[in-house]
Parts: sequence; C-alpha cells; structure tokens
Amino acid sequence: MSDYCDVLRSNTADDVLTIEVLRTSTNEVLAGQLNGAELETVQTFARELQDQVPDGAGSGEGYTEYYEVRDDSGAIVVSVPVESDEVNGQGEVLDDGSTWPALRVSPDFSGFDGGYSAPGAIIAASSDLAVLTPEDVLDAFSQDVVGTDCAAAGRQPYDDGVCVGTYELHAACGGTETVIVLLAAKPVDGSFMVIVAVQATSDSDLAALDRILDSFAVVGDV
Repeated sequence: MSDYCDVLRSNTADDVLTIEVLRTSTNEVLAGQLNGAELETVQTFARELQDQVPDGAGSGEGYTEYYEVRDDSGAIVVSVPVESDEVNGQGEVLDDGSTWPALRVSPDFSGFDGGYSAPGAIIAASSDLAVLTPEDVLDAFSQDVVGTDCAAAGRQPYDDGVCVGTYELHAACGGTETVIVLLAAKPVDGSFMVIVAVQATSDSDLAALDRILDSFAVVGDV
C-alpha cells in the first residue's frame, strides 16, 4: 500500500496511470488506467484452465510468496514461487554451440525432469526466433519440450497486452492429472520470441504461470 501511495503522491490528479487489479475471489486480472481507459479483464491461465487440474495449496489464489530470479547471463528476470528453490540459469545450448538465455525452476528437479509429479517452468527468450511465427516455434519445439506422454488439447491465441502469440495445452501427462502449458509469443515490436513451458500439478501452478508472464522482462541481449 505504501508503494501505491508513493506513486499517487509523485503524480498530479490529472495524470493517466496504468494499473492492474487482481480479484482474488475469481482470479481475474483487470488492466486499465486511472483517468484513462476503463478496466478490462486480461487473459489469465488460472481462470481459463482451472478445471484442467486439481485444486492445490492456496487453491484459487496461487502461491503466496514469490522471489525474483535471473538467468546466468542476466538477460531474463522473472518472479517465481519461493517454493521453486531449485534454479538452473545456464541457458539452452544449441547444436551450433550458441546459447539462448533461459531459466529452469522447480521445487524438485527430479520430479520435474523425470516425470510429472512436480511442477516446474522453463522460460527462454531469443531474438533469433523473432523471424518465426509462434505457431512455427510450437511446431518445432513441442515434442522436445512436452514429449509424447501427454494428450494434445489444442492451441489457443494468447494476448496479454504486452506479448501476442499462441499457447497449447497438453493434458493427462503420463496418465496423471498433470498438464503442460507451452506458450510462444512476441512483444508488439516483434524484437524477440518468448518461450514458456509450465508443468502444472494443481491450479496454484497456473496462478504461478500468470505471475511468471506478468513479471517476465528481458533486460539484456537475447
């Protein structure tokens, strides 16, 4: 609240300020402006896909504490649940030896990498992929990231007001109730491609995905 008051004090009563509001009772995120555009509902995975996974810790609200992590190059910064305390920021090494800035986070890498018992996320960004469409990227990486143990549940457009792209849902992974959401999107200037894959074992992980996308920033070369 003090930060909110500081922002108000540093502006005049007529200034147009961009704001986001979270309705915790419904998981709705609304974006708009003070003295400007009216609040409108923003696309959220916690609301759209909540019926696809079981209720979890903090059901309907997501995790309660987050912290900021960066990849080893310092180019990507994002907020993840404090429970995701296993972090690998080495990046994705390509066949030609080059590396994309990337982060892998999970509360349990063994359960994340070795199966579907633990949640986790992969966050990457690449300017090299900006020449492709999000659909091209999903076509190229879906099998490598998701594997063949999940049932493809179709693709949907994605637009959070900052990045625009496509996501696909993979359900019933390994015969469990775990789902994987794979997203490819570009900012409106088309300068780079964002790739996010989240393995969700409960609705809390979908709320974490929303927080990841809301906090994600590129602050270096990708």
